[in-house]
Amino acid sequence: MAVVESAGLRQRLGQIVNEEFEIVHTLARSGDPASVEAILDLLDNSAVFGPRIRAAAVEGLVDTLPAGVEVVLSRLARAPLSDAGGQCAYMLGELAYKQGEQRDVRIVPALLTALDIALRDGTGAAMPFVNGLRECVRGGGMAEITPRFLAVLLQARSERYPEVGTILGALEALLDNEGEAIFAELQKLREGRAEDDLFAGTVNEFLRDHLAQASKA
Repeated sequence: MAVVESAGLRQRLGQIVNEEFEIVHTLARSGDPASVEAILDLLDNSAVFGPRIRAAAVEGLVDTLPAGVEVVLSRLARAPLSDAGGQCAYMLGELAYKQGEQRDVRIVPALLTALDIALRDGTGAAMPFVNGLRECVRGGGMAEITPRFLAVLLQARSERYPEVGTILGALEALLDNEGEAIFAELQKLREGRAEDDLFAGTVNEFLRDHLAQASKA
């Protein structure tokens, strides 16, 4: 009897999760400002909603942008270091990539401002904004922000345990922006570092992989 009840309970819980998924996904795709605000509030409650529901929320918002972009930009400006702020950076990066060189002119300044705030807490906090900016670069080169990516690498170089994802995001953006000309600058950044240094090791591996690709081209 207990086994039957347990199976029934699991089935009902599965139905509830599926219903929540559909509700959240539909609400996120509506583009309605109040709905977008509600979805961003949901993303700030990671302890309440599981990864599947959160993924539905983000996917729905990405699908509906640029509808609701003003709400996303506003939330990023108000709370860049919140869970929702990090997701806003991801969504804006996806939108900028899709728009290419015709991207919304507000996106890059918003991400740069958030990056400056996040870097005060280190490269771990900066990762969503570096990755969002990387997508902007992929949508159309922005050589003018190369110094900001170099500043991220300098910050990582100064940390004992920098965030590898942030380093890689900055390296990829620099390569997209500057091409192989950036390799010499990167080689200077790794000079004088110990063999087991996390920053130097990440840069070394990146250079090794891309130099090997360049030699085969």
